Amino acid sequence: MAATGERGRPRSRAARAVLLLAGLNGAALLPSWAGAAQEVASRPARTLEVRVGAAERFLWLSLRDAAGSHLFGREVNRPFSPGLPLQRGVKALQPVGDGREVLVFFDDHSLHRFRDGDFSAERDLPARDLPLALAADGSGLYAIVRAATAAAIRVPIVPESDAATPTQPFEDPFDPGESPLALVAYRRGVWRPLARLPADLDAPDAPRLGVLDDAAAIFLLAERGVSSQTLRRDGSWSQREELFACSALGAWPLLFDQVPYLATVERGADGAPQLHAYRRLGGAWLPASLEGSPLPVGVKPERIEHPFAFNQHVGALVRDEADHAYLQFYRVGEPVSMPTVTIADLLSQRPPTSWVPFQTLMLVVLFGVFATLFVFRRDSMVATIPLPAEWELALTSRRVGAWLVDAFPFTVGATFALRTAGGLHASLLDPDLWREWAAVLQALTKWAIVGDIAQIAPLPGNPLLWWALSAGGFTAYALIMELIAGRTIGKLLFGVHVISSHGGRPRLGQVFIRNVARLLELVPPLWAISFLAVLTRNRQRLGDIFARTVCVQRATIAPDSSGSDPPNADPP
Repeated sequence: MAATGERGRPRSRAARAVLLLAGLNGAALLPSWAGAAQEVASRPARTLEVRVGAAERFLWLSLRDAAGSHLFGREVNRPFSPGLPLQRGVKALQPVGDGREVLVFFDDHSLHRFRDGDFSAERDLPARDLPLALAADGSGLYAIVRAATAAAIRVPIVPESDAATPTQPFEDPFDPGESPLALVAYRRGVWRPLARLPADLDAPDAPRLGVLDDAAAIFLLAERGVSSQTLRRDGSWSQREELFACSALGAWPLLFDQVPYLATVERGADGAPQLHAYRRLGGAWLPASLEGSPLPVGVKPERIEHPFAFNQHVGALVRDEADHAYLQFYRVGEPVSMPTVTIADLLSQRPPTSWVPFQTLMLVVLFGVFATLFVFRRDSMVATIPLPAEWELALTSRRVGAWLVDAFPFTVGATFALRTAGGLHASLLDPDLWREWAAVLQALTKWAIVGDIAQIAPLPGNPLLWWALSAGGFTAYALIMELIAGRTIGKLLFGVHVISSHGGRPRLGQVFIRNVARLLELVPPLWAISFLAVLTRNRQRLGDIFARTVCVQRATIAPDSSGSDPPNADPP
């Protein structure tokens, strides 16, 4: 019998362990619930890597410093949403459609689509190559890629069909000829080569890509000025057209209400960079006067990067001598109506408040569980359950082995289902499937350690949906198997049985309680509760304690070494 104090409180190792688990779980949840923004705001200034993607009504930014990556978005007449933490850095992003959704290339060059707070995997370019330039129209994405990448694209004859199979017919392979670059398009989850780029490109860098007259167009910057070529319907390029002469450091095609603009960065008389705009009217490119929003006092532009079109404004990323970044806005012929944004200020915004109720709920559930254990199930944790002679407590190694056998197929199956639903090829022999499986496990482990669901909600691979599918499927499977057969396949293989604390087979209510409790134990911030199965006197997990059940194995009865005859033995 466990020793008790003056007030009858148990002084067992299990009781102390339960208190320790409650403290550890609470410590993991409280920092994120109380204010992760204070930690972000206290970070020292660092050089920010900024990627910009814009449409007429939506603006997207990805920011990365040594502390991590974040994705920000805003709509016309609204402020930037609080940054969504990302597991990986962003290499490129391009809004598509109305701009509400954005295609994102991550550090590993994988392609994902972000919309309404969720990422979904898209089809990667061959060998996960990274586009050299991106542009979008109303139906999809244009990209300039290396010729070898375009030649490796396999296009099904029926693009709307499901993921390609080895027997599915494909179009003839694309021939890039002597051109080092090619134009490709991404429509309905299928990459398709469109045309080789002219082999005589004399631009020092990859050409800029834009949409001109409802067709893809390339814009070339040379010492003498800017020129362009447009893709014809037959896949050939128009004759190169010299647009205007200038000594620009860079040129970017933009579009306002279907009116083409070109933004250029040129050196002013004082040597500082200045943003200029040229508007296409009646087939001619004419200079357009720009009025910019004021920069903070004392800030002098050192570089101007990533011009974009948003909300009837031309925007650009401006950096000063200290490499601090600002979003400056300009208006063509009218007073500017948008203020300059200091990029570093965005990182000091609070994380999404929509998760605060969830964090509060986790804290309430956590302490409610441990309070219930001490009030209603204290004896289960400190008193030894008398087992029938044929049973003994199941070894922890056996229970872990049984759990792995039962749960592993559901975790892989959830990854398989999500890839299939996303239009991606799914096979157990596909390394991408296993990479995604490992990525979501890593994301959920981070959630379990940090205790903040906002840390993983926007991650690639949709970890929350993956967790719901795998945890829900595993729980339903275990419940059905124990109702029908008394134990799961994993328990059968490892010789583990479930019995009532009274020694018989569990009743239906007991089976239901011990399995439904898994949904609580499998929530990542509450994973530490699983250590109850190691620390409690009867090796019971939370579901067993509440259901009054215990996991056992067949007892190994040692032979009597005393030399005496066993009771009721026949005489010699």
